Amino acid sequence: MKIKIWNCNKKWLLLFGVLACTMTSIFAQVTTSALSGTIMVDNESLEGATIKITHNASETYWGTISNHQGRFNIQGLRSGGPYTVEISYMGFQPQTFTNIMIPLGEVYVLNVSMKEDTKSLATFVVTDTKTATIEKAGASMNIKADEIATLPTIHRSVEDLIRLSPQS
Repeated sequence: MKIKIWNCNKKWLLLFGVLACTMTSIFAQVTTSALSGTIMVDNESLEGATIKITHNASETYWGTISNHQGRFNIQGLRSGGPYTVEISYMGFQPQTFTNIMIPLGEVYVLNVSMKEDTKSLATFVVTDTKTATIEKAGASMNIKADEIATLPTIHRSVEDLIRLSPQS
């Protein structure tokens, strides 16, 4: 007598396998948010701008710089807010955005156009007249020839001398 354990066709078995594999992604939860955007100057991208975002309630902050296309992206932010975003670059007026609320699981997009700073930077010249003399650069030790000759060794190897060094 034969006992049939599985009395179903291959289609139902495949469907069951696919459902079992996708159940973990169905129950996954998103707990963070993100901030991204582009930094522009006169319709051209600004590479190297510093972006600092601060969560005002906890005073934690994240930072990044804009890439060669002027884009930035900060992942893993707490949802909600309020946040303060500061964008700065040498020679441009710093920009500050306050009370930004970032919804759960979404990307808040902040596109910024920077304006040149009209203040001129003072010119300064750095000169150096003294040359550095280094007498010692770290731990050192002098071993004289008579110390080497009277050093008790078994194998007469350089390892016996190395043991005298303060670095070893």
